[in-house]
Amino acid sequence: MDGVNILFVLLLLIELSLLSGCENRLVEVTRIDEKYTVEELNYFYEVAFHSEVDSKSYPLRKWNRNIKIFIEGDTVLGDRVRVVNAIDQLNALKLPVQLSFAPNRESANMYVSFGSRKLLNLDDWVLGIVSTTDSLGHINRAEIKIVTEPNETLGDDYRTNHILEEITQGLGIAGDSYAYPLSIFYEKLKRTTGLSSMDKKTLRLLYESAMTVGYRCEQFEKDFANQLYHINREEKFLRYVKEQAISKKTLQEILQYGLVTKKNNLKRIAKFNYPIQVNLKGDTTREQKSLIQKAINELNQVSKQIKLILIPADSLLHSGGIFYNFSRNDHQPYMLGVQMSVSISENLFFDKRYRAEIQINYKDTATIDRKLPLAIANSMYQAISLLNQSSPEFFTYERDSLTLPPEYQEILKLYYSNSLAENLTKEELQRVMDQIQE
Repeated sequence: MDGVNILFVLLLLIELSLLSGCENRLVEVTRIDEKYTVEELNYFYEVAFHSEVDSKSYPLRKWNRNIKIFIEGDTVLGDRVRVVNAIDQLNALKLPVQLSFAPNRESANMYVSFGSRKLLNLDDWVLGIVSTTDSLGHINRAEIKIVTEPNETLGDDYRTNHILEEITQGLGIAGDSYAYPLSIFYEKLKRTTGLSSMDKKTLRLLYESAMTVGYRCEQFEKDFANQLYHINREEKFLRYVKEQAISKKTLQEILQYGLVTKKNNLKRIAKFNYPIQVNLKGDTTREQKSLIQKAINELNQVSKQIKLILIPADSLLHSGGIFYNFSRNDHQPYMLGVQMSVSISENLFFDKRYRAEIQINYKDTATIDRKLPLAIANSMYQAISLLNQSSPEFFTYERDSLTLPPEYQEILKLYYSNSLAENLTKEELQRVMDQIQE
């Protein structure tokens, strides 16, 4: 065989190998797509490829050996039991790696250190931290530091959650999110003591054979472009708007009143997390609680993506949500006043609204006036969607019934549609609107 023929054969073999690799990847992508929901793939995309420290993307990393844990330092009463709880929950997932205690420090590869903030060299705002080292993407060591000062332990549920979160993130999920407040990866403080169903699917997906170490975010975006809301988001949104015959007026309302501004002055979509817990305190009455529940019921029926839940103060599971504070003052010069502030995340890959404080000051006569029911309902709608509307008049109130008119139902349904992707910018929304007929 001459040199030309040998070269031809080599090139053919390389081409066949590449085709085989592409076919294998297509099979794996199809299998993952069939096994995990679109919602699960999007959450994995957010927390597995993006760190809680910055919004950059990172290749996947995970363990390929069993994890041996060694505890050191001064623990708070119950901390060792909490570590056992974390081990049991993670082992119950039956991942390819299992966790257990190491008999001594020398045989461990995950170290959980408890101590004072000064001893652990942690910043003032940090309750705990995890760092890992790896070899070619395979994690081989994890160090977890958790503060033990009495004023930093926050109570049993928070403590249990925090220890579970740090050990869980040591398995290779580095990111946090505001998308699911009941998730172990929720950015703010929370009282949930177990892994959510979404957490379990996220960890199982990470340890799927198809999710190889070094698998890059860019490749994941190509492989699952159809499933990821964020990829080709402007094109997907335009298609949805046309298919659903969304009016230009609806788009204009969102463009004008529904965008929030980042520190860099970029205006973009930022939705509330869900389920959204709602709590009320102060000078409240049974009637006010009933009105809030009516507003919740009316909003929840608009979209499955809106999940408002009225929760007592002693049952709050996390620090986010909508918080009403009622204050009665019969000597104030006005009948009713409403003030609202909404907190919006700035540091994660997807920014979201995560907390709204609504202050309602009223005279006693307002309890029988239609203004109070409307103030309650309109402020709730404003908090989750058209935040910049200065004089909100979304609901109607007749015969003890709160009703959201069809035009505001359409706005809210569109705002919380997955087709309207998180962080869609003002410019992208404007381009879509320009392509819609009146």
